[in-house]
Amino acid sequence: MSAIGFRRSLGLVAALILAVVAAGCSHLTNVASHQPLNVALTEYRLRPAKVLARSGDLKITVTNVGLLTHNFVIQHSQSGTTTTMAATPDLAPGTSTTLSVTLPSGRYTTASTLNGDNSIGEQGTLTVASK
Repeated sequence: MSAIGFRRSLGLVAALILAVVAAGCSHLTNVASHQPLNVALTEYRLRPAKVLARSGDLKITVTNVGLLTHNFVIQHSQSGTTTTMAATPDLAPGTSTTLSVTLPSGRYTTASTLNGDNSIGEQGTLTVASK
């Protein structure tokens, strides 16, 4: 194999690896009606980061599995205005809380808003679809 052919092969392998990693990062969690959602908070990450739920009542158990204090906020932005739909208190490492929310159809941002967590990746999306 020539040097050019070898470099092309390496480039293809690198592209394949990046595609697999990117696909893994975009995992969508689907929450059925009346099914609880469990969210884990840690440094730089919110799991699951992408959630699809049905409109109506949603019970969310939020657990801080990180080393720092975090919170969990659901926000909706429309026409330049951001509204907080629900929020937990600050959660110390190893603690949990449960939120019960009723959200209309739409797309929401989920994040930890403490100490700029959301600006360094601790955020996600919650899409609520009609039943």
